[in-house]
Amino acid sequence: MTDSLIHLGMILDSCLSWTLHVDYLCQNISTATFVLKRIKATSTHEAMTTAYHALFESHLRYGVVLWGSTSSTNIQKVLVLQKRALRTMVGLLPHESCRQVFKDRGILTVTALYILEVILHATKKNLKKLGDFRGHANRNAQDYNLPLHRMELFTKKPSYAGAKLFNLLPFEIKRGDNNTLKRRLRNWLLEETIYTLNEFIDRCRNYRTT
Repeated sequence: MTDSLIHLGMILDSCLSWTLHVDYLCQNISTATFVLKRIKATSTHEAMTTAYHALFESHLRYGVVLWGSTSSTNIQKVLVLQKRALRTMVGLLPHESCRQVFKDRGILTVTALYILEVILHATKKNLKKLGDFRGHANRNAQDYNLPLHRMELFTKKPSYAGAKLFNLLPFEIKRGDNNTLKRRLRNWLLEETIYTLNEFIDRCRNYRTT
């Protein structure tokens, strides 16, 4: 059995896999989906969206900069339940796509929430950028200077992971000051409706080649 402890509502295991926390999270958001289903008949679209943010997304946001680095399998478990909640809200059948629902309701996927929050976390850490060094006054000057690390645990550290994801962003998103980065990044993530980190990487590469 995996050793674990609970700290500030987060379930930490000895390997920092976050699997136990994700399992606990899935229980909570499954309950939230049941509540959304109960109130749907008597609520407006606006009220349902508000209820979603209060009952469902609040659980996703809590500590996502930490547990969001878990395995893709764990993230997919959460995403499946998130899509189920959205289908419940708008009355879609289980096999119907809900990508457009995310856009229409202004709701970020769990993957997009992690990307947004971990990047914003990194920008507050005063990390060195390439532009801080001589010879890097170019298009990549705003990218963070990331030392190479072989330890997987270090690369999952929020400040490192956030800086790495920031460097992948399209130039138009990175350009500008940090005060407006949240709005620019959120709008882009909402438009792209990112389901996985690999999808995020592919979208960023596509922007760089167009």
